[in-house]
Amino acid sequence: MFVRSIAASVALALIALGWTLAAGARGGTDGAALKREVEATFAAHRAVAPQWDDGLAKLAVAWTKAPATTDARVFLRNRGVADGLVVPVAASGAAESRHVRGQLLSYVARSVIPQRVTHFGVAESGSRALLVFVRRTLEGMSWPAPRSGQRAARLTGRLSESGYSRVMLAVGRPDGRVDRVRVSRKGQRLWARVPFLGGDGRYVVEIVAKGARGLEVLALRTVHVGVPSLVTVPVPRPIDGADEATLEARLLSLINRERGRHELAVLALDPALTRTARGHAAAMAAAGVAAHKLPGGSSAKARLKRAGVHTRRFFENVAMAATVDQAHRELWESPSHRLALIDPTVQRVGIGVVRRQSEGGQALFIVEHLAAR
Repeated sequence: MFVRSIAASVALALIALGWTLAAGARGGTDGAALKREVEATFAAHRAVAPQWDDGLAKLAVAWTKAPATTDARVFLRNRGVADGLVVPVAASGAAESRHVRGQLLSYVARSVIPQRVTHFGVAESGSRALLVFVRRTLEGMSWPAPRSGQRAARLTGRLSESGYSRVMLAVGRPDGRVDRVRVSRKGQRLWARVPFLGGDGRYVVEIVAKGARGLEVLALRTVHVGVPSLVTVPVPRPIDGADEATLEARLLSLINRERGRHELAVLALDPALTRTARGHAAAMAAAGVAAHKLPGGSSAKARLKRAGVHTRRFFENVAMAATVDQAHRELWESPSHRLALIDPTVQRVGIGVVRRQSEGGQALFIVEHLAAR
């Protein structure tokens, strides 16, 4: 087993979006009609419809019965949804209001179809509905379930799609540190010994690989060792009326707060990195996709070179979220992104936040460029 605590050259793409549309309404259905309408929406846009997943549908039903303030992504993650991309789409009143339902399906067409989702499940209960879309690139996963005091456990699985290389595994410890682990591979089969070196607590096990959009998170799973799991987390509230520069400043303060906890120097804003981060955030917003390499676009390395930015060490974090606090939480929860945020050689940062309005409210496209001098 090979374990290190150093970062990769580029951090990995993560999409964190929770969409909500509300309307006063009563009643509801079991979701069968909404399922058919989602499939028809994909067909109308000549997109391959994702596969129906009974497990996701059951979790969607459970979420509709949870408190209205429950963060859907955290709810799904804590109940075993480990796919690298998880997009929950929530609505209130879609069963009774044709306008709300039309906006819901319009959002699916504009903002979900481009994500290349592979599986979905929906549920409607009373006035609440939840659609859960995921991109599943790993199958037959056997996740580690270590006992208290156990220092390692085995993980196995299989890639369900071709075209991925450089498969890696990162483990976020309870103390905030991150271990990188070598993954063995034969054909599409994967296996690894996952270390749990921080004692009892909450770990995050993440599998990443290089694909068509650059480095991607293929799977992310929370593993609790000797402690109970966290069931729900409230939905972060947006900073009402804040301009994009204010949101960028908020992200910087959150990053430096985490670095302070690890006794690392705070990061200084860099004008050149801010320009490159804002430029890529704008491109992501225009495409409706959070990725390191957009369709027809360039890699982060090529974009930096064109901007005249030279550095011996560089990281790019990207996210799509409803709020900057949600984005930061998702990036910090991802061990591969956390490595970039706490890298001791990083001294400067550029942050770009671009707001895109949609049927369900705002979506923030976020880029963090972190570099050494």
